[in-house]
Amino acid sequence: MKKIMVYSHDTFGLESIQRMLSLCTHLIDSIPDLLILLVSGSPMIHSFRVPQRLDYIKLPCLRRTEHEGYSAGSSDTDTTDISDIMRLRSDIIRTVATNYKPDLLMVNKKPFGVKNELENTLMYLKMHLPDTRQILILHDILDSLEATIKVWEKTHTMTRSGCFTILSWMT
Repeated sequence: MKKIMVYSHDTFGLESIQRMLSLCTHLIDSIPDLLILLVSGSPMIHSFRVPQRLDYIKLPCLRRTEHEGYSAGSSDTDTTDISDIMRLRSDIIRTVATNYKPDLLMVNKKPFGVKNELENTLMYLKMHLPDTRQILILHDILDSLEATIKVWEKTHTMTRSGCFTILSWMT
């Protein structure tokens, strides 16, 4: 069996998780010997039916507070340090990759995840599972091309993400 790990950070919106589940379902329907494990922070993922050979790991929720700002997804944000939540999410993602050993990692929209939570996993895969292919899925980029490039230059996304194949489509 071939194995795909899908990372979809999802803070709340339904559109992104629906899109990823549709993509995963299409892949499973098209490739008979495929298993997919979706890693998501969506608080709504449990509401969807998932086909056989697709499973998911639910990350602790985040809430978007401002442009690229996040807080803990629980209502008790005063006592929950966002850095603790981010470290937990990062550790979960890396543990999943370490044990699942995917043939392919598909990353939805953010090359290094929310607040770089995916970076340790990417480094682990590069060092310990170098045959794992990595695809960055881009869709519905709402900012202008110039604004997106400016953010990616600021975060060094283009120089750090040389390991990704980029898949883009319009919905």
